[in-house]
Amino acid sequence: MNQKTIKPITFGFALGVGTIFIHLLLSKKQGLEFTSMLLVLIGSIYYGFALLSHNRNAAIVEIAIASVFVAMGIFGLWISPWILIIGLFLHGLWDIAHHNQNSYLVEIPKWYIPFCATYDWIIALYLVFLTLK
Repeated sequence: MNQKTIKPITFGFALGVGTIFIHLLLSKKQGLEFTSMLLVLIGSIYYGFALLSHNRNAAIVEIAIASVFVAMGIFGLWISPWILIIGLFLHGLWDIAHHNQNSYLVEIPKWYIPFCATYDWIIALYLVFLTLK
């Protein structure tokens, strides 16, 4: 792992811990709403990446997958927090899927991929412990 990867991972971890502290200040219902909003926001970022793409097929894939994460954010609020946990974990995997810039996927800034995956997984792990508690 090189310095260009360690910095985004460190920042993603720090932001994740900061988000957990905010979450701890909220009631259980507010925490669920906050996490739902986060997943909707995190998923929506890929709409922007899709709109910047010059590859129509890649943009369609990005928009479809982003829409799944937005839906998981909504249904996680309405149905079960486990949907939010699964959504955050899968979003981290989706970030990692973009590591190969020669793939059919849209171009994502290289720093964003390890940053966002780390953030997603820190929040997901926290929510697992909170939900099982």
